[in-house]
Amino acid sequence: MIKKYLESKREEVEKNYAKVKEEFEHNQIAMVEAKNKIIQLDNSEDDAIKIFSVRTREKEIFKTQEIRDLESRITIYVTENLQNKKLMKLYEDELKIIDQCFTQLEDVSRETSDINTQVMFDTAITEIREDNNVSRETLSDINTDQIVNRLKLCKNLVNVDNNRVLMELESIIKELSK
Repeated sequence: MIKKYLESKREEVEKNYAKVKEEFEHNQIAMVEAKNKIIQLDNSEDDAIKIFSVRTREKEIFKTQEIRDLESRITIYVTENLQNKKLMKLYEDELKIIDQCFTQLEDVSRETSDINTQVMFDTAITEIREDNNVSRETLSDINTDQIVNRLKLCKNLVNVDNNRVLMELESIIKELSK
């Protein structure tokens, strides 16, 4: 249940991150285009024509207004991108936290399974030792079966947890050497 929640939360955060990143990149492109348009407008007319033509002066008013509009759009893009950077950082941090939760969940699952197997072994051994009416031959057969079961468990755990396997093997060796 927790794993499903974390997976759905990760999907949601990744979608939001992708949207913000796309908007950030779009704003970057739009700023470059606006700057290029301003440069084009600034360099579009000849100074000699400006001096002698009334019509050119009228166009100059429209051109300066368009430049102001482009500059105001650039400032809007800059402020939006600052906000987008903050949001992207927030989503990245949230993704890191979700990844940490996944690793902790896996660690807890592994520890729980280790504890459960240890409890099973301990209860089986104590049940055998508490039952004093069992003959020595039966007890040795039961111990042998349990040792075989423990060795099978070690075989299954080799790829998952080497330290646990070493601990189990050491305890088996100690029991056999008694």
